[in-house]
Amino acid sequence: MKDEKAILRKNVLFLCKSHLIRMSKLTPLQIELIKTFSHPVNEKQVLEIRQLLADYFARELDNAVDQLFEEKGWEASIVEQWLGSHLRTPYNSEP
Repeated sequence: MKDEKAILRKNVLFLCKSHLIRMSKLTPLQIELIKTFSHPVNEKQVLEIRQLLADYFARELDNAVDQLFEEKGWEASIVEQWLGSHLRTPYNSEP
C-alpha cells in the first residue's frame, strides 16, 4: 500500500510538472530546477540553495561589470565621479 502511494505520488508529480512545463513559458533554467528539485527539501536546504544561486548570479554580475570596465577603459576614479554627480531631473516648484 505504501509503495503504491509512492508510485502514485511520483506519477502525479510527473504529470503536474509536465503540464506546468507545457503550459508555461519557463526558461530552460526554470525547467531544469523543477526537474532537479522534484524531491522534497527542508527549509534549511531551500535557504542554502537560494544562497548558492544568489552567489552564482552575484559572481556573474561582478564579471560582467569587470568586463564593461575593461572594454570602456574605466578605472575606479570614474565611480568616484559618478558618486559626486547630481544627475536627477531638477525639481520645478512653479505651477
